[in-house]
Amino acid sequence: MNTTRFIVLAVTAGILGCSERHSDPTTAAVPIIPAEEALALFGTEVMVALVNLHPDPKDKAAAEERLRTEFSRIIDKYAPSLRPEEGSKRYVSNDESFVLVIAANGTNGKKGAEASVADDQVRVVVAIGGDGSPAPQGGGAGGGSASARARNGVAVALGGRGGDGRAGGGGGGCGATGGIGSISLGGEGGKGNRSGSNGGPAGGSGIVNAKAIIEAVEQLKEAKGG
Repeated sequence: MNTTRFIVLAVTAGILGCSERHSDPTTAAVPIIPAEEALALFGTEVMVALVNLHPDPKDKAAAEERLRTEFSRIIDKYAPSLRPEEGSKRYVSNDESFVLVIAANGTNGKKGAEASVADDQVRVVVAIGGDGSPAPQGGGAGGGSASARARNGVAVALGGRGGDGRAGGGGGGCGATGGIGSISLGGEGGKGNRSGSNGGPAGGSGIVNAKAIIEAVEQLKEAKGG
C-alpha cells in the first residue's frame, strides 16, 4: 500500500477519498487535477456533509440514503485524481488529523479492490472500496469491501458499487468502528440492462452517534482556524 502525505487546507479540508463510476459516461469528462488539490477540495465537501448530518433523524434509512447520495456525488467528482490503478492507496494529512484509504476500481471483469484502515490516533479515518468492473455482455463484477477503525475518532467506511452489466454486480460490504461515531454504508448494486436484474446493495450499520460526529468535526474545524 502506497502512502502519500499532503498539507490539507484549514477549516474544511481533507477527510475523504473517492470512487469513479466506470459505466457513467459523465465521469469520463471529469477533469484530472493534482491529487493534493483534489484531496483538499474533496475534504471541503465531505466536511460540509458531516456537519450537516441530522443529529437525530426520524427516518434513519432516508437520512442514510441522502448521505450515500451526497458521498457518491463527491466521490465521482474527485475520484479520477485520487484512486490508484490497483490495490489501495493511503493518504495521511501532514497534521495527522485524518487518514484516507481508497481502493482501485475493478477492470476486465474483476471486482473492486478492498480498502482497510485502522488508526487509533487520528481524529477521522475513511475507507472507500473500489467499484466493480462493468460487463455489458455479462454480469457486472462486485464492489470492493471497506473497513475503517478509529478508536479515538470518527470512522467512515463506504463499500464499492457493483458494476453495471447484463446483470448488475453486488455492492461491496463495509464495517466501521469509531470511538466518537461511525458511518458505514454498503455499496450500491450495479444496474442490469435489458432483461437483466440489478445487483443487490450491501448493508451497513449506517450512521452511529451522528450528534457526536457533528461536534467532533466542528471542533476539528475550529482547531484548524475555521
